[in-house]
Amino acid sequence: MMTMTTTDENCIPVHLSVRIFCSNLCKISSTGFSHSNKRYHSYGIASKSNPLPNDLTIADALSLFDQMFYDRPLPSIQDFCRLLTRIVKMKHYFTAISLIQRFDLLGLRPLIKPTIYTFTIAINCLCHLNRVIFGFSVFGKALKLGYEPDCTTFTILIRGLCKLGEIHQAVKLFDQFVENRFQPSVVTYGTLINGLCKSGDMPAAMILLRRMSESRTCPPDTMVYSTIIDSLCKSRQLNEAFHLFYEMIGKGISPDIVTYTCLIKALCYCKLWEEVKILIEEMFTQRISSNVHTFSILVDGLCKEGRVTEAHNLVALMIKIDQMPNTITYNSLMDGYCLIGRVDDARKLLDVMIDNNCAPSVISYSILINGYCKAKRVDEALILFKGMSEKGIDPNAITYTIMIDGFCKKGKLNEANELFSRMKNSGCLPDAWTYNTILRGTLLNNQTSKAIQFLESMKNSGFSVDVYTTGLLINYLSNEQLDASSTYMLEDVIKAEG
Repeated sequence: MMTMTTTDENCIPVHLSVRIFCSNLCKISSTGFSHSNKRYHSYGIASKSNPLPNDLTIADALSLFDQMFYDRPLPSIQDFCRLLTRIVKMKHYFTAISLIQRFDLLGLRPLIKPTIYTFTIAINCLCHLNRVIFGFSVFGKALKLGYEPDCTTFTILIRGLCKLGEIHQAVKLFDQFVENRFQPSVVTYGTLINGLCKSGDMPAAMILLRRMSESRTCPPDTMVYSTIIDSLCKSRQLNEAFHLFYEMIGKGISPDIVTYTCLIKALCYCKLWEEVKILIEEMFTQRISSNVHTFSILVDGLCKEGRVTEAHNLVALMIKIDQMPNTITYNSLMDGYCLIGRVDDARKLLDVMIDNNCAPSVISYSILINGYCKAKRVDEALILFKGMSEKGIDPNAITYTIMIDGFCKKGKLNEANELFSRMKNSGCLPDAWTYNTILRGTLLNNQTSKAIQFLESMKNSGFSVDVYTTGLLINYLSNEQLDASSTYMLEDVIKAEG
């Protein structure tokens, strides 16, 4: 039987008290399920010969679980696990844990003898709930009771540790896994590589990739290569990313849409349009169709370059080939139109979105409001701002700040102050950008006393002035009309900012 021990005092303990675990399960979820309160569904027992329906709801699942548990003879543990797995796929992790605990499926004398898969389901739920330490408790209990963990069990624990940022512990568990002569799967390697990439430890990720390449039983697949290529692209290591790209092709591993999209996004960011064109041609040669995400990246890249007409034509092509643009696609195109001063065309896109059953987001409205404010059409921006609530969309801190900035630059300080107050009253807290925006507005409009008030409020809220605002404050120090207390306060702020 496999043994797992830990001696590092910083390592997550494996063998935790089962009693503590059970009591904490009660704290995690105190949901009780009354058999009499659930609607009865005659789905029959969940089994391979009688699969669960695709439209099964959580209420149906709970009712069926009760039905199965009180049925005689009892269904097999595999049938219970099949239903629990469906509940987990619905992302009802608390519910699955509560059912396991309620029916004592992992107890010392369970009515139905569990399998390692039952333990793995519980571990999976706890890891999804960021209760990895309790996942290790279940793992320890499984070992104590003589159950042999499988590759899936370890992969779930490694994923849970990576999710918490405990990469060192994830690597240590992986090494223990291998030392005990278990063979990691591609998914296990991929999970750890993904965690290493997200933590920025590319050398360690590359070491694992080379270990896989040297393995006859577990060579890297497209997903593993794509994960590392994506991380290299995000850190702007394009040469290394393309080296891996051509390496995988040389080994007969075909890139997929995810691989190409990672590279295309990086090339767009670096404005390497000829290389983008080559990759797209390669995709078509390999019969790999672009998806909405790929198209959206291209639209965004073209718009940032000011090539809005090309971006518009690309969106028209998407619609023609039944790749309907999503909110992100339309937002990029709207932003592109605003950047070149064609706010009215951007506004028309909002109506096109709605006509195509694509719901605008708060970002959509913020882009347009910003476009109107930049064009000094603040009244039209305000109409759009007020219309957000009618669409059931609440402005966020960015939207408020854009509108406040528009008012300030038009000299409408009263409106800016009123909107600032409304922002706080609505529960949307101002951030550093908001404070700097309205502070600059009051300074530029020579409302010194109001500026001092905002400066005090800003300081009390824990925010500091930015470089541009600091420059304005320095200019105000030369104003001989400032009283002594205001002068001292401005000097203190400037000294604090270095």
